[in-house]
Amino acid sequence: MRAAVNVREFIDTARLSPLQLRIMLLCFAIVALDGFDIAIIGFLAPHIRGEWSLSMVALGPLFSAGLLGLMAGAFLCGPMADRIGRVACCSCRWRGSARHAWRLRRPPVLDG
Repeated sequence: MRAAVNVREFIDTARLSPLQLRIMLLCFAIVALDGFDIAIIGFLAPHIRGEWSLSMVALGPLFSAGLLGLMAGAFLCGPMADRIGRVACCSCRWRGSARHAWRLRRPPVLDG
């Protein structure tokens, strides 16, 4: 018969394996890149405003678009991923993005 293992003591005394360290670094990179678009818009806003001749009031939707997209993705994709699985949810989203990528060639807003 095996002796009982104290899980807290085992975790406290165990060293991080290279795999665990790689996973932690990967998670850090994902979180850092996920928040990059929200952080960088504050630095880009004056340049966008000058290039597109926008007023300060017109920049509101620009700032809100990223946050609304994050909120919609969290509320819609989270429950869907719980039901059908993360891999299936992500692959459907990527296929949908690739299917509609042709629209990015020439956005109608920039037609002049």
